[in-house]
Amino acid sequence: MKREMTNIKTRPSKAALALEVRRQVLSLNDGDMTAAAEWLSTPIPSLGNRRPRTLLRTLDGARKVHNLISRISN
Repeated sequence: MKREMTNIKTRPSKAALALEVRRQVLSLNDGDMTAAAEWLSTPIPSLGNRRPRTLLRTLDGARKVHNLISRISN
């Protein structure tokens, strides 16, 4: 039986994805750390009125925030 290797580029860890989300939020806010922190702490209707910062605690939540940011930035 072969074991499958997990590639971080295709299946990132929660920590890696949360870090990427924070980087993207900072970029969307033109490097303004205060604005980025405020966005992460604000309940977002499209996230079920949950705070992105709270969702980053789980891999599924981090994916939801990442997907939202992807939609915002495109």
